[in-house]
Amino acid sequence: LGASDTSAHLPRTPLPLTGKSYRMEYYVVAMNAHGAVVDALGSATSPLAFLVTEDAIVHPTPIYKKWWLWAGIGAVAVGAIATVAIVTNDGLPDAPLIGDVSEALR
Repeated sequence: LGASDTSAHLPRTPLPLTGKSYRMEYYVVAMNAHGAVVDALGSATSPLAFLVTEDAIVHPTPIYKKWWLWAGIGAVAVGAIATVAIVTNDGLPDAPLIGDVSEALR
């Protein structure tokens, strides 16, 4: 790190095989511009650690398993079928909703 750099950069670490738990050990040393240790969290001989298990790793649900995708595909398919049926049959069928109203009022 340079004298004006205030960020820390960690090396990439490969993850172990899927299904295996592992222990991640680390320590952090803060140094000033002259290389003197200002503060430390853990050490090389006594690192901090945490356990990583398969349960702790969250795998996102694939898009083809989302309910809303299939609902949208179904809605588009129904709309397309209805549109084709209406266009090819010259519109909606003529069907009276109620019989002759004048006879119903007598």
